[in-house]
Amino acid sequence: MWYKRHIFELYILYLKPLLLPNYKTTNLRIGILILFFIIGFLTIITRAYNVVYNSLDEDINFDKLAQDSSSFHRANIYDRNGKLLAVDLSVASVYANPKKIFDVKETVQKLKHIFPDLNTKNLLKEFNSHKSFVWIKRNATPKELYAVNRLGLPGIQYESGHRRFYPYGNLLSHIVGYTGIDGMGLSGVEKYFDNKLIINPKNKEQDQNGLSLSVDLRIQYILHEELNKAVQEFKPLGAAGIVTDIKTGEILALVSLPDFDPHNPGKANNDQLFNRATLASQELGSVFKTITMAMALDSKKITLASSYDVNEPIKFARYKLKDYHGKGGIQTVTEIFMNSSNIGTAKIAVDLGIETQKEYIKKFGLIDNINLELPEKGQAIYPSDSKWSILSTMTISYGHGIMTTPIHFLRTFTGLVNDGQMYPLTIVKDGNKDVKPKTIVSKETADNLKRLLRLSVTDGSGKKANADGYLVGGKTGSAEKSIRGGYSKTANLSSFIAAFPINEPKYSVFILLDEPKGNKSTFGYSTGGWTATPVAGRVISRIGSVLGISPIDENDPKIAKKLWVQYYDDEKLNAPF
Repeated sequence: MWYKRHIFELYILYLKPLLLPNYKTTNLRIGILILFFIIGFLTIITRAYNVVYNSLDEDINFDKLAQDSSSFHRANIYDRNGKLLAVDLSVASVYANPKKIFDVKETVQKLKHIFPDLNTKNLLKEFNSHKSFVWIKRNATPKELYAVNRLGLPGIQYESGHRRFYPYGNLLSHIVGYTGIDGMGLSGVEKYFDNKLIINPKNKEQDQNGLSLSVDLRIQYILHEELNKAVQEFKPLGAAGIVTDIKTGEILALVSLPDFDPHNPGKANNDQLFNRATLASQELGSVFKTITMAMALDSKKITLASSYDVNEPIKFARYKLKDYHGKGGIQTVTEIFMNSSNIGTAKIAVDLGIETQKEYIKKFGLIDNINLELPEKGQAIYPSDSKWSILSTMTISYGHGIMTTPIHFLRTFTGLVNDGQMYPLTIVKDGNKDVKPKTIVSKETADNLKRLLRLSVTDGSGKKANADGYLVGGKTGSAEKSIRGGYSKTANLSSFIAAFPINEPKYSVFILLDEPKGNKSTFGYSTGGWTATPVAGRVISRIGSVLGISPIDENDPKIAKKLWVQYYDDEKLNAPF
């Protein structure tokens, strides 16, 4: 070392003569002073070395902190096919011990060059405090960490840790959710399964294989893309879509728009963070007629041949119930559903009765809490027993006067078309493996309902969802949004619920657009048949092959007979089946 040579020279000049007799007193004094100078100089060098290379503070055990952060991490999250949706990656965070910084101003200036977003004023204040620990940059990039190390600044160090990364960004933000800066789950699956996802490698009994969701990344992408196109075309306030496996209750895709970047949730507004598919309790409108038809047919109080006069609006006190595009006349139950008649549906509900309606709504689970594995779940809003009147029964029959979330409605719908066997919905792969379905209607009722749903697509308002080869059955919905003093004539919730192939339903699709705007292509209309329905049709056309469904010939006599609705067209009474 350079200082060893200087020490030797001082020894020759001053210390050695001290050992000789009769050496002058002046030289002795000078030698003693030089000795103390050398000792002080070596002390400073040793201290500087320890600060730069061993900057450990006795008040904070940084070694333990780094050890803890690297021991505990979060398990991976996968889609149903093993695609990685969330993963912990090793990162480093830069911090400072102000007590060991030599030159505060110089240190801040150099750090500012590496981290331009640093608040110089605040950092100067922090570094001039008596603190032992100040964060400089959490989750620094490798490039930033390299630059800090090159500076070799005393008092500036880093600790290793983990950061959550979401390879597909916004695509699954409302399903997977996100974590906070401390690594704890704050929304979505991350929050619901927080305890399960926190892994301690030392715990050999803990399942460290990660969590597999029921979501299919391919289906999720298609649904997300088609909803985004609809948002661009119809300029709604928001949109939502869900795809489920009817036979298992597994959710294959779930999208809520607008969405957010799970890496930067703090930059998202409340509307982006709000999950419209599971949280939004709304009056869904005419899609609810599916529910009314199911309960009425299952109760045996009506048949498909029953008929009602729908010529005139129903007047009840100061209210008037009318059809959106009424065709009037006397219509069978089949035609009432196909034409989406509010008047006819309301009269069916009156024949059904208040108590029977309430019993079926409860049986269908429309007012129960949803046990889906997401923390963001809304609740149904409905009249109390004392306020559930004949008027309530009539308006509820076509989707007004009761508010449910899309996930509530979809769960019931999948049960109705699954031969009356309703599974709970799940976001986890094989989440219903050991679950037995609940019977909510008879198979006969389910079969009749499937015929009505197919007719609504071939001859009713759902024509734009008729994806060739996939035998779509469904129902449109257009609910005027409630405002103070009544309902808006310009703002509506447009939707379409579908199952396919409807002869033997395997999958369901639910599309909702919140206040879409009509345009030239829709002739100014913003209703479900013009806006939400074509979205569902495009989604089904694209996911059918992905799901391995072979195109079906709907003219096949066996299929045609199974879907034939007798009480619609008298000419079909003589069909050769």
